[in-house]
Amino acid sequence: MKKITHVRRGAIICALSFALAGCFPEDVKNDPTTETSTLPTGRATHAATYHGAVSTEGAWTIVAQNQLVGGASGVCSSAGQSACNDWSAWAAANLTDDERNNQAVAPTEPVVLSDAKIAALVADPAWAEDADFKTGVELILNHLKGVLETETAGNEYADWQDFRAAFIAVDNDDVTDLPSGVDGDSIWFDSTSAQYATFESLKKADQRLNYTVTLEKVTAAKAVIANLPDGTLDDDQTAINTVLDALVSATGRKQDELLAAIRAVALEGELIADGADLYDSALSYLVNDDNDGDFFRLIDTLDAQSFLLNQTVIDALEAQTGWDSSAHQEQVVLILQHMLDSSGTSSVSYENTGEGNNRAVFGPAFKAVVLREGFENGGQLWNSLSASLRYRLLQELIDPLVDFTRPVEYVSLDDTTNGHAVTLLNDFVAQARAAGGLTDAEQPRILVMTSSAANSYEAADYYVGMFKDAGANAAWLPLDRAYRDARDEDNCSWLSAYHSAYASAAHLDILYPDYFAAHLDACEDGLSAMIAEADGIYINGGDQVRTFEALVTFDGTVRQNSAELAQILDRHAAGDLVIGGTSAGAAVQGGGRLLSTANVNPMITAGSPHAILKNGYNADSTELTGGMGVFSWGVTDTHFSERARETRLIRLLDHADVRLGFGVDETTALNVRHEENTAEERRVVMTVSGQSGVFVVDYATAQTVADAPFETRHVTTHYLHQGDQLVWYPATETYDIYFSSDRTALNVGAANSDVSTDDVLYQTDYRDLTRAMFNAEAAEATGTSYESDPQYQVQLRATQKTRAYKLENQISYAYVEVDISHNNAQ
Repeated sequence: MKKITHVRRGAIICALSFALAGCFPEDVKNDPTTETSTLPTGRATHAATYHGAVSTEGAWTIVAQNQLVGGASGVCSSAGQSACNDWSAWAAANLTDDERNNQAVAPTEPVVLSDAKIAALVADPAWAEDADFKTGVELILNHLKGVLETETAGNEYADWQDFRAAFIAVDNDDVTDLPSGVDGDSIWFDSTSAQYATFESLKKADQRLNYTVTLEKVTAAKAVIANLPDGTLDDDQTAINTVLDALVSATGRKQDELLAAIRAVALEGELIADGADLYDSALSYLVNDDNDGDFFRLIDTLDAQSFLLNQTVIDALEAQTGWDSSAHQEQVVLILQHMLDSSGTSSVSYENTGEGNNRAVFGPAFKAVVLREGFENGGQLWNSLSASLRYRLLQELIDPLVDFTRPVEYVSLDDTTNGHAVTLLNDFVAQARAAGGLTDAEQPRILVMTSSAANSYEAADYYVGMFKDAGANAAWLPLDRAYRDARDEDNCSWLSAYHSAYASAAHLDILYPDYFAAHLDACEDGLSAMIAEADGIYINGGDQVRTFEALVTFDGTVRQNSAELAQILDRHAAGDLVIGGTSAGAAVQGGGRLLSTANVNPMITAGSPHAILKNGYNADSTELTGGMGVFSWGVTDTHFSERARETRLIRLLDHADVRLGFGVDETTALNVRHEENTAEERRVVMTVSGQSGVFVVDYATAQTVADAPFETRHVTTHYLHQGDQLVWYPATETYDIYFSSDRTALNVGAANSDVSTDDVLYQTDYRDLTRAMFNAEAAEATGTSYESDPQYQVQLRATQKTRAYKLENQISYAYVEVDISHNNAQ
């Protein structure tokens, strides 16, 4: 149990008063009624809250800026027409005939559950370190394959979303052999980035791609193998060459057909033991009067146990001395071990219960075993190769695409239904314009990083297009994991293979030729010049680990920031570059230290609320060295209230022993300005904008009760909406909260109402619970988890410091205490 000594609650504003009218100064230049208390660590907590905006008096200038968007801020595009008022009408008025005919639309992505695809997925090294998930994913995929065969007489889902929904829905009622705590939902949402990426390989291959395998192509593929670093495939090169030779055909094949041809190549491997040869002739037999031979050494050992084969018998045979051939003895032991292991039981009886001796039962079973070392077929060999090598070989075997023009995704902010999403974009463009010292008439240079996506080319049109439509000079920044690997290894010839391996999709260099060309130029020349000219960098949504791995490497356990990240950090700190991002692009901005003496703010990477509360964080769910470090004021999380992530954020603050956390809701931004004035005073002004809110946790006064399963109490929380602000003062380690002046104060704790929910860790239930508490003027509210083992309880409590303001259905509040406990039933 970890004990936290920060137990003082801080100041009381308008003590003992729940009638808020007139409690706060409307003119923020007036001093509020506050008390500052010194904690045992020497830190102070400042409890000032205001109704109105922070003062801009005092010649404050912007030092650095960030925008953190909580995700789901989609705008209208040809591939995302659900976010449009009327895409067809807009396209007819604004696109040429050629552009309309070549527009990228939302793809239909069939998913194929064949034996070969399932085997390849399960064989991926990403699953090797998690035996339960590996077993679970194999069982679930085979279950879904069986359902498809029964219901459709096929093995395909028409679209990715259909497959996704079916996979997530599988539980122990459907597949009774699933490991404890594992089901479709847990695998889908709690798998690592590398594990999740393997699902991409189930998508049906692009039918525009053909492989006519000539001798020339095979020769080129063999050259790739021959040029691999020494020791990479020394034992398998001959087998690979055998497979490649077998693929030569004048007939063009689709990718699935080519992979089927690879699987059909027989590879016997090296013979290790042949049961028939040993039993019928190789074992010595009645050598002389004193030596019955190795055959009877085997038979007599089994006969002494009534031909009951178990591990004790095998170990005894292996330990015997006096065999005429130690090599034959070793082969016999291997065959017997295979017979026992294949039975799936701890012992196998070969006793003859009918006519004849026991050898009549044992002999045929022994002779049926043939053991070989290596691969039985080309499919096994292919699956054993690294993903990047597989895609590199396919590059040599592919036919050119004829008469191909890449479809383009077009964007329209004017036709976007959600005005908040457009406003957030415009705000970022304005921030970039300010960072560049430009006039309103000038276009800021904004670079978009799509590194959070598996396929970084796929989203580039969308992000470049939306910033161009918002008035920026926008371009794609080719900085992703494939760039990182290829450039660090000085191996740009493998760039496309690395990218395909991360995307689990072949030939992206052919399907996105313009983006691949830019990618390759960047790999060869570097990105310093592009970054130096940028006024803003915006990072897309997806998986923050992917962007992190594009920017950071490790030498053992020592983190090393890339040259690109170092340049970004320098320009951001100088105020010349604003950093923004949505979803993963916001989560990855965190890191750094709130104070020079504080711990690093970690980066959340995965974890459902209940699982995190119960089991805590590990290397798969958090990066303790943080993200980029451009937002150093606390831990960041996204898709926040929509996925009930309040408790998992609280848990991470305790785990890392850091003070502040910020959870940003969907289509909402936390806009951050690091400012200083002529007196060299510093402050950080954080302003909320957009559709919903930002949840803030201050763990300074919390008391941790238990670590795993987690329990805590007296956690300070706030929730801010459009126009609300939190201002952090680094010098005093304090902050003030400013509520937008267009909000109306609420009475807090005036009623004795019973407010509760029974699913507080699901979707918006936590936020709904707080709203219900304030709407009922209740002093507290209780939420329990639907999940058990253990069942969690979240207690919300208004104190004398609590303030709440309302505008329409939105309620902002400050200083709500949270207790988290469980029922100890495990």
